[in-house]
Amino acid sequence: MIKKEAFDVRHPWFKPVWIRILVTGLTIAWATVEFMNGNNIWAIVFGAAGAYLVWAFFVDWQDPEPDPKDETPSDGDET
Repeated sequence: MIKKEAFDVRHPWFKPVWIRILVTGLTIAWATVEFMNGNNIWAIVFGAAGAYLVWAFFVDWQDPEPDPKDETPSDGDET
């Protein structure tokens, strides 16, 4: 059984734009490599993954909610 967290594109790790561009670019580049080598099935798999990442990272992107346990109180907030 596949856990939903394995495909979580809303993870805070993906918040920087450069990481989203890198991951998407590598996926599409690998689809191109597979296509050029004649591995059409893998090219379709990675091309579909790249298309999904384009949609998830750039069309439907919303910044992830901050994790409440990671928040630290700033100076003057505590009374």
